[in-house]
Amino acid sequence: MLVKKYESIKGHYEKDQDYLATVTVNGIWIKEKGAKSNYVVRASNLEKENLIDVTIYEFDKNNNFTRRVEADSANITSLKWVLKNIRVINADGIVSTENIKDPSYFSMYDIKKIKSIYANLDTISFWNLEHEIKLLQQRGYSTKEMQVKLHRSLAFPFFLLSMVLLSSVFTLGTRFNDNNWTYAFLAIISSVLIFFFNDFSAALGKTDKLPIELSVWMPIAIIFVFSSVGIIHANQK
Repeated sequence: MLVKKYESIKGHYEKDQDYLATVTVNGIWIKEKGAKSNYVVRASNLEKENLIDVTIYEFDKNNNFTRRVEADSANITSLKWVLKNIRVINADGIVSTENIKDPSYFSMYDIKKIKSIYANLDTISFWNLEHEIKLLQQRGYSTKEMQVKLHRSLAFPFFLLSMVLLSSVFTLGTRFNDNNWTYAFLAIISSVLIFFFNDFSAALGKTDKLPIELSVWMPIAIIFVFSSVGIIHANQK
């Protein structure tokens, strides 16, 4: 009876949106609206193209709990999920003995949509990034983009400092050369090249071509070295 009460409360709680997918410390949660019923899906984690330890809670249009479907896993390569080892439990907690001929579930979410839950990283604050990374790693999600964002946020003050040092190189250069337009042109070209090199390096980190730390901090280190050498050289003139 406690399980039935819990699931009824969950049904009333889930009235805010027709479709919702999120990741919490309790697993992956998906809410969907069907033609005749509403559904709340929970899975413990994601492994490659399969949700593991899946429970599908089914509610009628009045949000009354009707039954739940449990499965060891669900292949979600398409919108038609293929469930493995299904158990159906009705509203009274009785396990159904009926033979399920079609072990499938039609969803609005496939593997691409579920993996894109955190695609918009701008919605995640810097202070929550590390927590979200650990949470998603536990659930089987790739966190490379989030790790790159975290390191770029940490590196941003140093990047600004390196750009100040670089600008001082061109500023010092104008002291010993009457052709200031040349230095202005070189400064613009350098800024554009740095912008593209910085993004290209981060992309290498996201695709495992470079370690994430190296892909973020390497451009800054190169700018620091180049700027320091330029400043020393300018002061020796």
